[in-house]
Amino acid sequence: MVKSLAGQAGLPHDLDALRDGLLSATQSLLGTTITLDEDDWRQPSRLPGWTRAHVAAHLALGAQAFADLIGGVRHGAPTPLYASDASRWDAIERGAQADALTLQTGLDACSGQLLDECSRLSGLADQAVPLWPDQPVRADLLPLARLSELILHHLDLDCGFTPDQIDPAVGEWLLRWHTFWLAGNTHYPAIELTATSGYRARVGGGRRRLKATASDTDLMCWLTGRVPPSSFGAPHLPVLPLLS
Repeated sequence: MVKSLAGQAGLPHDLDALRDGLLSATQSLLGTTITLDEDDWRQPSRLPGWTRAHVAAHLALGAQAFADLIGGVRHGAPTPLYASDASRWDAIERGAQADALTLQTGLDACSGQLLDECSRLSGLADQAVPLWPDQPVRADLLPLARLSELILHHLDLDCGFTPDQIDPAVGEWLLRWHTFWLAGNTHYPAIELTATSGYRARVGGGRRRLKATASDTDLMCWLTGRVPPSSFGAPHLPVLPLLS
């Protein structure tokens, strides 16, 4: 479902705050990955069929793609994040074969390049950017899109990073991000969400109607398939699909 640029006005657009959040999340991720040895990297992640090395390769590729996209925006020639799904998956598979040092240095370098590019987004906020095919987003939402990828896949590494370590402000931003994209998605039951921050939203579009109340972070992690609803005291709610 294509989402309008006008509808994206309700999402967080504070570039300074989003960049700070992205920097903090990047530092946290790299602080986790620097502790992993060769054997650790080959262990399964929480993503089906992926090792931790696959997750790192995906994050490095994503950082490079976001950096290239922002560079394209600055030069007036933005292109989608990836040329094709096939080339993306091939690159991840190749990257996952690298040794521990290469995985860490690659992730560090690409993340640093992206942070540098994000610092140059000021003045470009209102531009439409092709984040996905046929789906433009406002340029000032790119740090939020990457922040979502970073936080979720840090959890997927299964290396000690847990939802309670997510900054509450980031949890609220990401809840808003995901409820925006899941609104009207008929693969989800119709859910009325009430967060402890006061944020309310409706997602899904199925016939089954549900209500869920929890912290912003718990609701975000549940909607993206990272935690079961029993983790926030709602075992009557369904387990939701894992969003990658």
